Amino acid sequence: MNLFVVAEAGAATEAHNPWLPATDEIIWGGLAFLVVGYMLWKYAKPAIVKMLNDRTDRIQRDIDRAQGARSDAEADAARIQSGLTNIDGETARIIAGAADAAVLMEQEGRVRIDAEVAEHLAAAETDLEQARRSAGADMQHQVANLALEATDRIVERELTPQAQQDLVEGFISKVGATA
Repeated sequence: MNLFVVAEAGAATEAHNPWLPATDEIIWGGLAFLVVGYMLWKYAKPAIVKMLNDRTDRIQRDIDRAQGARSDAEADAARIQSGLTNIDGETARIIAGAADAAVLMEQEGRVRIDAEVAEHLAAAETDLEQARRSAGADMQHQVANLALEATDRIVERELTPQAQQDLVEGFISKVGATA
């Protein structure tokens, strides 16, 4: 295809510039631009300015809220930091109290254990004394039994039938005389 436009018969041929529009388009386009620009400046500008001012105010409120939150956070951090200092003191106080309680419990435990030991020793001494008495009584009883047995054996060996008869008769006569 031809890039050049050929005009009708009798008209002069004119070369078209691809970068520059026709003159009447420039005039009408410029006028339309000015009208649209004026209308935007007249009617849209206040709305745009209001929108931008509202946006600025909203951003400023967000910044103010953020600064308030930051101040609150810093105050909380300071309060927590002082609390940590108090925690160290409180921890030391609790540890000291626990140490005192442990010493007191140890002393009370020793007193209680000493009392229990004394009580057990007294019971053991009582039991030992009773065991001694019982053993002594048992031993006396056994010695008496052995002595009686020995006496019976000696008497049986030493006593003749005539001496036994005399002894029995003498016993009967004593019992009869006292009755």
